[in-house]
Amino acid sequence: MKAIRNFVFVIITLMPCVSLAAEWTVQQNIVQVQYDGDLDNTWIIPTAALGSPSCPNAYGVVIQSSVPGRKQLLSIALAAQMAGKKVSFWGTCANTATFFATMIIVNY
Repeated sequence: MKAIRNFVFVIITLMPCVSLAAEWTVQQNIVQVQYDGDLDNTWIIPTAALGSPSCPNAYGVVIQSSVPGRKQLLSIALAAQMAGKKVSFWGTCANTATFFATMIIVNY
C-alpha cells in the first residue's frame, strides 16, 4: 500500500513537468511557408536549424490544425516574412526534424 502511495506521489509530482516541455526556438527569418490542404497543417521553413534545446537540428515548424489560433499564427508568420522580420516559435519538439508551434513572436 505504501509503495502505491509513493508511486502516485511521484506521478503527481512529475505531471507539471509535462507542460514545461515546451520551449523557444532561436530568432531567424522565414524563407518559406507551405500549407498542406489534406492535413490542414501549415509548415514554416526558417533560414537555418531551429536551435531549440530538444531538437536543435530541426528545420520545419508545423502549425497543426488542432491549434485554436492557427490562422492568426499563419497571418503573423506571413506578415513577418513580407517585412523581413525575424521570428521565434514556442512549442514542442515532435522529432529530430519537426517542431510543433503554438506561439510566434516577431522580433524587432
